[in-house]
Amino acid sequence: MIEKLQGHPFIRHGDFRLLFIARLISAIGDKFFFLALVWFVLGWDDPHKLVYVGLVSAMTILPTVIFGPFMGTIVDRINRKKCLLLADIVRTLFMAIFCIPFMDGSIQHRYHPNIRVHHHCLYTFV
Repeated sequence: MIEKLQGHPFIRHGDFRLLFIARLISAIGDKFFFLALVWFVLGWDDPHKLVYVGLVSAMTILPTVIFGPFMGTIVDRINRKKCLLLADIVRTLFMAIFCIPFMDGSIQHRYHPNIRVHHHCLYTFV
């Protein structure tokens, strides 16, 4: 059994191991972000908040459904390292755009109305 593990890419290649661990941490962070979004929407005093939770869930999976079928072939034709870097940059930009309503005060955190959430958004990007 140990001999089989010695040939596994996770054991043999340190770069693969680092990439795997980084993607694992990123995936866990994505799940926590999704849960935070759902929790945030459920905290609203709106009678239609369950509809909004459904919309948040749909918007989370919609890019995969729309772009997934043809993006695989495009990604295979370009440099993978550049593709990963570009995807992470685009995700960071979207997260920064997502923080704008918190920074200008149009959205306040329900549970701590005296603490502005934009401080947390700013610390994320500093």
